Amino acid sequence: MKVEVRTHESDDLLHSLVHELEKHVPQEAREDLKEMANIKYKIDNRMRTQKAISPKDVERFNSLCYKHFGKIQDGMEFSPEKKQKPQAESGRIPYSERRRVYEVAIDRYGIEAQLRMVIEEMSELTKELCKYFRGADNIEAIADEAADVTIMLEQLRLILGINDEVNEHMDAKVQRLDGKLGIEVPND
Repeated sequence: MKVEVRTHESDDLLHSLVHELEKHVPQEAREDLKEMANIKYKIDNRMRTQKAISPKDVERFNSLCYKHFGKIQDGMEFSPEKKQKPQAESGRIPYSERRRVYEVAIDRYGIEAQLRMVIEEMSELTKELCKYFRGADNIEAIADEAADVTIMLEQLRLILGINDEVNEHMDAKVQRLDGKLGIEVPND
């Protein structure tokens, strides 16, 4: 989920819009709108001065968006919908077919963009895991992000030509873990 912060909008305009909205919304929403305007003002100032933006401010702004703006606002998704579990139309997709799709994606978007996506998808999974540890019921979101990470790692292996090397390292690490746990994993 991303929230676009536009720094070219006038802070006065934002506050006047909030003031106008206040006339038409319940008291609780008025307070939230004021808080959102203040957070946006802080974010804009931090962006102008090229300082780090507080993740707490972004998270609070996002939670207020979820609370008041429903599913879609200006073409951006603000509230997570309860989705049905995704299913491939014809069952599981074999690796050979996934690889063909990956090759097209790499060709279309470029190597650098896909490598950056690896990092982005890993950070999104990290975020969902952090939410889980704070008590969120987000197993489906974790599964979704884990799928994204797996897809991007498969592309990473393809881009760098390291499929065999990754498999060898995985085998060695599983064998080392096997030794630490005192169990025996058979080799093929």
